[in-house]
Amino acid sequence: MVFPINQDVEDLVQEAMAEAVANIQDINFPWKPRRSITVEISLQPNETRDYLEIGVKVSTKLVTAKGTKSYAFLSENGQIEEQVREKQLFIPTDEEEGQQSPRLVK
Repeated sequence: MVFPINQDVEDLVQEAMAEAVANIQDINFPWKPRRSITVEISLQPNETRDYLEIGVKVSTKLVTAKGTKSYAFLSENGQIEEQVREKQLFIPTDEEEGQQSPRLVK
């Protein structure tokens, strides 16, 4: 017995594969967690059992993006004075003796 599955099912699976591969290739997402694609097939007969509705649902479980941090300096009244990125917080400066020491970026 062969069950009728139309081209839409293959298209849904291909679309889910493309999403999963794009998620894997994006450097903003962790590489290690497993991604998954689930194909759910539901069968709904009518009361006389001579007709069958076949439903197909394709879903993906992807990895969420990595977070990022930023920092802000607050004034005494609680207002944000300046917002900086983590990599901008300290940069090296030249001193008279030729050594570098970090200074706060403003």
